[in-house]
Amino acid sequence: MNRFVLQENTRIIDLSLPLREGLPSTWPGMKDFQHVEFKNFPSSEDPCRTCWFSMDEHCGTHCDAAGHFVQPDHTNSRDSLSGEFLDLESMQGYLQVIDVRHLVGTADQGKSPIIGPDTIYSWEKENHLIEKGDIVAFLTGWDTHYFTNCDAYMENPVAKESSSGWPAPSKDTVIYLFEKGVNTLAIDAPSIGAIHDGVSVHQAGLQRRMIFIEGLTSLDKLPISGSYFMFLPLKLADSSGCPGRAIAYIQEK
Repeated sequence: MNRFVLQENTRIIDLSLPLREGLPSTWPGMKDFQHVEFKNFPSSEDPCRTCWFSMDEHCGTHCDAAGHFVQPDHTNSRDSLSGEFLDLESMQGYLQVIDVRHLVGTADQGKSPIIGPDTIYSWEKENHLIEKGDIVAFLTGWDTHYFTNCDAYMENPVAKESSSGWPAPSKDTVIYLFEKGVNTLAIDAPSIGAIHDGVSVHQAGLQRRMIFIEGLTSLDKLPISGSYFMFLPLKLADSSGCPGRAIAYIQEK
């Protein structure tokens, strides 16, 4: 079994989006991110500064828990579907980065280009087989809109349907990766799901207890294979998902 060893030449790459009012960190129609100053060194008796913030569970860099698209029933309690009980071990492991930037712009307005199983087959043929316990991340390059053109990140493709969206995996692709032993799937776009068909992909993965990590950035700074990924979500009780911090360790040559 491969194990990650922290060495002197190990460098950390931050894969998390910054949160700030005015950035497109929240899905259109959901509660906007708010960050408000509460105290700013008001007196010598109270020499401190503090703020409060309000945010959607699926804001910025975050993960989806099963309860995001799976309803409680006689086989699934609400607790078992909550973000506070996500398996932390599943959210760390060796990262396989699949570059799908060539698909950007190939779909109609208001739709996402689809990442089919053939994309995974080709990647494995050119590189190596994806193994059980690996974490797979799709490099779409969509995160660049977050910093340079906020409307292009979500407003135009999702709300206005005036442009095509980010590449997103099909249901068959998600199931193929699950059957290979991939429990965590990540993307540098607002959602794993396609703009025009996000439900089926979420249900396919989350019903199988996969974990989706969305809203990553800087995947282009990582090697295709060999970096070690880690995501630590906030421990939010009774949640459908949790914001968190994503990083990757890479070995400097």
